[in-house]
Amino acid sequence: MSGPLRLVEVAHASNTGRVRDHNEDRYLVRPPLLVVADGMGGAKAGEVAAEITVETLSGLGDGSTPQDLREAIVEANRRIRAEADDDNTRAGMGTTATAALLDDEQATLMHVGDSRGYLYRAGTLRQLTDDHSVVAEMVRQGQLRPEEAERHKSRNIITRALGAEADVEVDEVRVQLYDGDMLLLCSDGLSSLVRDVEIAYTIAQSSDMRSAVDGLVAAALEQGGTDNITIVLARFEGPDPPVADLTGQLPVVTDATAPIRIAPPPPSSSKSSRTPVVLEPTALGRGPRMRRALGLTAVGVLLVGALSAWIGSRTYFVDGAPGQTVRVSHGAPVDLGPLTLFATWGDTGVDTAAVSAVDPAALGRSARGQGDAVRHAVDLIWRFGLPAIPQITVPQPPPPKPTRNPASKPKPASPK
Repeated sequence: MSGPLRLVEVAHASNTGRVRDHNEDRYLVRPPLLVVADGMGGAKAGEVAAEITVETLSGLGDGSTPQDLREAIVEANRRIRAEADDDNTRAGMGTTATAALLDDEQATLMHVGDSRGYLYRAGTLRQLTDDHSVVAEMVRQGQLRPEEAERHKSRNIITRALGAEADVEVDEVRVQLYDGDMLLLCSDGLSSLVRDVEIAYTIAQSSDMRSAVDGLVAAALEQGGTDNITIVLARFEGPDPPVADLTGQLPVVTDATAPIRIAPPPPSSSKSSRTPVVLEPTALGRGPRMRRALGLTAVGVLLVGALSAWIGSRTYFVDGAPGQTVRVSHGAPVDLGPLTLFATWGDTGVDTAAVSAVDPAALGRSARGQGDAVRHAVDLIWRFGLPAIPQITVPQPPPPKPTRNPASKPKPASPK
């Protein structure tokens, strides 16, 4: 068809998942703006950071420009840091943010963190955003293979978030949209558990947008649901795409209005066997900068940057090595070869072996906010660090002295 681009349908969902006890994700569907924010931080502060973000961006409307969106994200960063400074229980809180601003030809995505933006076109799923995470940077620099990154212990450690630094760097991607295109925004509760090829298959085999979103949530839950899951899926009508854009790694669907049929994904459900379904960044106007080989100097810059970002984010964890005491550490809970991205912040004096023998799950490198880490450390001190209450023994009373019989009392001597 011809004519200007139109957003004709949006479906969305947010699910707590099977492991977390509350949902720190927030999203906004207010055309021409779509937003997904994945909060993080102790004492439920992550949801506060995500809420501040969507509230700040909700002021944008018709006529807003990409520059307006960028300024709103910067303002959200400022508000999150101000809130954390005013309330110690929210120290270290932050959030990802992936936002799409639509006009009559294209979508402009602004992005911080590891929530993702995808383009689904003619049976092909293309990742539009680059994850701001340690392992993603290592993959881009050739230090890890994609399949290794999916299993890496630090795959959830992000290097950029709103609230982490006073100045936030925001990525921008612009993509031309055509008839039948779909734009998918999601938190890593979906993308870290469900392979891209399976996301594409679920969208393709669904009869409508609602069932597609429900199917994606169900797929993440089937893979364990270890994080909050938030999805926004939008479908567009507009000009016909150029012939060159109707190719991809998945079968082409030429009739966007007919029920979509696509070959099923590979039988293996292991995420490590993931089939790449990702468009090179240059195909969406990101330029050659992102695909240059940067060499060993850039690797050093990466590590220093990751260290600076995490030290500034005020992230903490409570752990202890065998033969040592339990300590509260500050920084990224990860070792990258010889470089350690954290430092000891406090020592509880509690023997690690004592805690491990009774409650090993109490220790680990799960990221916490400062307040949450302090509360957890104090709890361990009360449970394992205080001296035992001495047992008080009541002394027995002394035995009674023997009494004399008055009748046997000696008589006084008679005077001479």
